[in-house]
Amino acid sequence: MPYLHQALSSTRWPARMQAMHVLSKMGRYEDADRLVPLIGDEVDAVASHAYWAAAQTHNPSVVPALVGQLSRGDSEHRNSLTVALAEFGEAAVPVLVDALRSGPSADVRRHAADTLSLMGSPSADRAALPLAEAALAHPQIPRAVRFTELLREVSRTHSGHPQSRGRSLAGRGLSWRHGDPATH
Repeated sequence: MPYLHQALSSTRWPARMQAMHVLSKMGRYEDADRLVPLIGDEVDAVASHAYWAAAQTHNPSVVPALVGQLSRGDSEHRNSLTVALAEFGEAAVPVLVDALRSGPSADVRRHAADTLSLMGSPSADRAALPLAEAALAHPQIPRAVRFTELLREVSRTHSGHPQSRGRSLAGRGLSWRHGDPATH
């Protein structure tokens, strides 16, 4: 293991990438702290491998570092981050909701919404209302099929309760999704 841990700080990026590949296969919880610096590696291929290796530790302490990379890279790179975050399920939701609500750019907020939408139910159930609010407040956030399913779930969940805000958001979001201009 010492050689593997040494390779994580190598000046040669292929060595760092290979070390993370091996660590991802091992999935050791205690390796999470060693992987956090590599999540922000300047080489996209290394960072992408770090996302997956960090996810395989199942240590939620890496989630903020992963969320800090939202909107980085091309669509393939973003997808690798989304998949890694989805591995954490409910543990990633609060940090993703924070990024959705107050991310530093529209791209970060959009990537957070995409990730939560991919996670779906039941993992991201707590994010249904923040997703609806974000979609209504920020038109650049996509209204994907999974998002529509989450809104329907919110509508069903709140239908028998006096929480009219949830029903209202869900109803507005669904009609907005279907292009009814009278509701927005």
